Amino acid sequence: MDLQQAAAKWKRNAEAGAQNWHGNAQAFCNGLAKFGLSPAQCASGIGARYNQGITQESPAAFAQAINSTPATKWAENYLKGISR
Repeated sequence: MDLQQAAAKWKRNAEAGAQNWHGNAQAFCNGLAKFGLSPAQCASGIGARYNQGITQESPAAFAQAINSTPATKWAENYLKGISR
């Protein structure tokens, strides 16, 4: 798979999943617990910020933002991430 194919796959998956996204701060914190962050630490820090973010963005607005994001943005960010 080349970079263009990977970007197209991201776009397809993101658009398909965006309509079902609702965010779940508790599940987010449970996921971070696997990396050693306690639920209490998460809830008072990054989990609280995550919850604030998901309450400010409706599922419809999130889906619209994903639909308007070009696949090339994912590819650019991917390349930046692996070049650090």
